[in-house]
Amino acid sequence: MSAEPSVEAIEVAPYPIVLDAEPVEVVIDIATQKAPSLSGRLRAPDGSYVPLDIVDRPSPCNGQASHTFRPGDQPGLWHVEVRAGQAFAEVEFQVESRGAKVETRFADFDAQPREVDRGESVTLSGRLEVLRREGTWSPFASQTVRILFQDENSCGRRELAEAVTGDRGEFAVKVRVRSSGFWRVRFPGTARALGSQSDDLYVQAAFENQYPTDFFTYKISKSGNGIKHTGRFRGRPRGAWKWLSGKTVSVYYRKPNGPAGAFNAVGKATVTRSFPFTGRFAVLSGTSEAGHWRVEFDGDSLAGPAESQSYPPP
Repeated sequence: MSAEPSVEAIEVAPYPIVLDAEPVEVVIDIATQKAPSLSGRLRAPDGSYVPLDIVDRPSPCNGQASHTFRPGDQPGLWHVEVRAGQAFAEVEFQVESRGAKVETRFADFDAQPREVDRGESVTLSGRLEVLRREGTWSPFASQTVRILFQDENSCGRRELAEAVTGDRGEFAVKVRVRSSGFWRVRFPGTARALGSQSDDLYVQAAFENQYPTDFFTYKISKSGNGIKHTGRFRGRPRGAWKWLSGKTVSVYYRKPNGPAGAFNAVGKATVTRSFPFTGRFAVLSGTSEAGHWRVEFDGDSLAGPAESQSYPPP
């Protein structure tokens, strides 16, 4: 837990937000740490602002605000801006107009198995469909969908994986389960198609007596047109620290001014060296001018999960 005030998460629902003949109420859940005060506002596509009345809620989302969109309001990219003391965070969301784009839906979404040992994998699968002009639903192929996860008893979701739909609109992806929580899949939409998302599916992680792990060192440096992530990973299986080999280390990124907990996967990973047994790893990722980077280990049947410190781009 941070010693300074922070905005941990901002979650906007429903998704997608589509303006139609009836008003649409949007609910904004907020999680903060050590916030002496809390305020927020919406920033419209034209740059104008709408103040938010944030009320206290029981944790894990300890603040909540709402806003009603009405027919004729601005479609486009909106932002939620939140201040918690001196801390600031924002997230963006899209407001669409009914009829401007074709509709999509997830006709199927499943997670198997529904209970796994922490650190083991679950397969998430489903089917994306698009509504054609003749009024029938058809497979929506070659579309990227995003896998979202929310820890049980936490606020906010993270993007942990992506998948591309096949000819029948189907997708399947394996992800490691670090803790019990809720999985869903989201289609972010395109210039011609509305976004959509599935319902939540709960997957339970069984906790064994895993030994603690940590990133003994972690640093980032420029490497050509990208960023090189290096460090050493260790664990304490029998009371003494030792370097760990063959462990998968993944890269995560948080956007500038993103909530403190909003580290999303970038699809880059490596495995700690098996010889020599030094726990070292190195992996390249894309670059950025701002934001923060860190690496994570999801855990396995013996070793517990771990997260590194985070750093801005070099």
